[in-house]
Amino acid sequence: MQGAGVIRGAYHFFRPLVDPQAQARNFLDYLASVESIQPDDLPPALDLEHFPENIGREWDSISKAERVSRVREWIGIIETETRRKPIIYTSFGFWDSFMSGVRDFSNYPLWVAHYTSNFRPFIPNEWSSRLRRKFTDYF
Repeated sequence: MQGAGVIRGAYHFFRPLVDPQAQARNFLDYLASVESIQPDDLPPALDLEHFPENIGREWDSISKAERVSRVREWIGIIETETRRKPIIYTSFGFWDSFMSGVRDFSNYPLWVAHYTSNFRPFIPNEWSSRLRRKFTDYF
């Protein structure tokens, strides 16, 4: 990828009922197994979504406080180990349904899953317009 000039990065599909520390360690082990991380690589990304349906049911089965705690734990480990602020990859629908009102992560870069033909994606309200930058502004 580097030789072809393609920007690369890695993301982790978060499972709400699996130990966040174990998920973070698994992600870090994977990163260590591939070619070393370069300064121009994308920061690690955390994929928070409610599909497929069984994952949505898992999110439903825990409180919002527990959701926040688990996500915070994964992000904390990854940020400490990689010394980079992870990107949160999510959709407006997920955030509105499962994390509405949670501003704990609004200082993290946001990568919005955009599944419509609208020119502009819906941005979760918790990210202020001040932080609505282009994706390339974060590296």
